[in-house]
Amino acid sequence: MCLWRRPRHRCRLLLWAAACVALRLSTREAGSCYTPPASEIEVLSRRGLAIGAAAAASLDVLPARAILGLFEGPKVVPYTMPGVFNISMPPDYVLKKSAPGLLAWQGDRIQPVEVMTAKSKAVDFASLAEALGSNATEVGERMAKVRPAVRVNSTTEATLVEALVDPAGSGLDIYQFEWISDFIHELKLYALVKGEGKNYLCSVNLRTAALLWEDRQELFRSIMASFAPLETQPKREAAAAAPA
Repeated sequence: MCLWRRPRHRCRLLLWAAACVALRLSTREAGSCYTPPASEIEVLSRRGLAIGAAAAASLDVLPARAILGLFEGPKVVPYTMPGVFNISMPPDYVLKKSAPGLLAWQGDRIQPVEVMTAKSKAVDFASLAEALGSNATEVGERMAKVRPAVRVNSTTEATLVEALVDPAGSGLDIYQFEWISDFIHELKLYALVKGEGKNYLCSVNLRTAALLWEDRQELFRSIMASFAPLETQPKREAAAAAPA
């Protein structure tokens, strides 16, 4: 695969290009009016090296999809599940359906399995432990047996790759699962959210073809990280935070 097509390699190439441009501009600015003495040339050289070192050091702290100049993350469009939570999607993901308690997007136009959904439903449960189970790994393994298949309205058994409790460490009552089957790679988040005096069981589901997962996983995880309840939530109870 061409290195330019991989997000982290693109970031490295862009950052080094920025460092080279900055070094060139610093020396041109100094040389446009007069010829500096050797001592000043040495200062400019050190300045250029410092810029290059800073760019290199930033490779591990900037997002891999950073944009040259502003160093922003991927562009996203925020959506609101009325009264419950916000979630953000890339602008090229087309909103295909909007109904009470349901939002659905289509990602890749060629891959029909690349579908994203967000749902919310008022429930009587006070926690995910009550609604789904207190052990996230057991919950994920149970759900792995009936994952969506390529054929519409059919299911297949998948393999649980990962089960996380409160993956962002935000104190929210959240489980996040990753499953893989022969044709589909899936990331799914469940959350118990309080809003407008009710408890809502919420989910965000991101699916793509298994062969595309390597290119999609960073974006999918950033989408999950954008999940944000509209109201301030109480910290989850210790019982709901049982180790996965």
